[in-house]
Amino acid sequence: MKKRFCLALGLALCLAACDSKEEPAAKTAPAAETAKEAPAAKTAKATPTNDLDKLLEGVELTPKGLKTLYTGKSTAEKSQIDMTLLTHESPVVRAYVYNSVTRNYDKGDAELDKLVKQLQGEKDPTVLAAGIKSLMNNLGRSSDLYNLVFAAIKHENVEVRKSVAIVLSNSNNKNVAGVYDEALKMMFNDSDKKVRGTICRSLPDFGNESIIPEIAKIIYSEEEKDVAIIGDCLEGLIRMWYFSPFFDQHSEAAYKETLKYFNKKPRGKNNPPWNGLSRLLKGYENASAEWKEASSYLKPEEIVAAMVDIIKDPGADKITREYAIKVIPNFGTKKDLEKLDAALTDTADRNAQSIKKKIAEAIETMQ
Repeated sequence: MKKRFCLALGLALCLAACDSKEEPAAKTAPAAETAKEAPAAKTAKATPTNDLDKLLEGVELTPKGLKTLYTGKSTAEKSQIDMTLLTHESPVVRAYVYNSVTRNYDKGDAELDKLVKQLQGEKDPTVLAAGIKSLMNNLGRSSDLYNLVFAAIKHENVEVRKSVAIVLSNSNNKNVAGVYDEALKMMFNDSDKKVRGTICRSLPDFGNESIIPEIAKIIYSEEEKDVAIIGDCLEGLIRMWYFSPFFDQHSEAAYKETLKYFNKKPRGKNNPPWNGLSRLLKGYENASAEWKEASSYLKPEEIVAAMVDIIKDPGADKITREYAIKVIPNFGTKKDLEKLDAALTDTADRNAQSIKKKIAEAIETMQ
């Protein structure tokens, strides 16, 4: 009897032990269910919860993707999209907005005020540069923008200063107080050649002839060796009397200074620079009779004579000589080119044959 009791007791204890081992499995079950629910929770977190998230749901954050947001939208709706995107954490998105709103606003325009206010708090230089550039025609319409631009004249980031240079040398701002003087300072003092070149090329569009001697300081300088800056300044000087296709400038003083520079000797790689001649390559035949009458000081034969002298000069840069050939069809005749070709007999000129080939090509264009 005792033996049976012991067996029964042992069996009971064994079953109890088995039941106790199954309890951890029961506890594991809720954890497994939670794991299955995790993806759903992640999706819920990605669900748009505010205006920005809703706007950008499924949109690729690239210029191409962001552009789709504006398709079919009204001006008011586009403006609202702009303001919403400017709160995005990505500078790519914020810069895209400024690059897309380049236009003129009325003074006191609410949208302009919002754009400027947002820009005042901008810390990313890429976005700041884009914003300043995009609002370049509005300097006189917002005192806050005016202060922002002038404060950025000595910004440590060169891209920001390039945008400032574009704004200050923009002829739409020529009547804004202090613009011309500050631009002139940047033209001489900025450490970046592109900043200086931008101003030297565009500031003459103001039509202020006081800039002519300032440009002369650069193009005649023995110390200035950068062909890009010299070319930009020469182009700016030319634009004061020949700005094709607009033909809205008339400066006899600039014209005479340009011819004086063309005839300066001895010539070299930077004197004159090839890129400065590009403004003269075309357009004269399309100029109106009214413009030509107002620019009666411009003598096509004087320009042709200056180009011929450059082309015949072995000391001039080879590319400059080739560009000078291209100028002649704009102001001269086929006969001018043929006469020039016959005159190139200097055997010591190592580029003579190459130059004659370019002349032949130019003659072909005048057939």
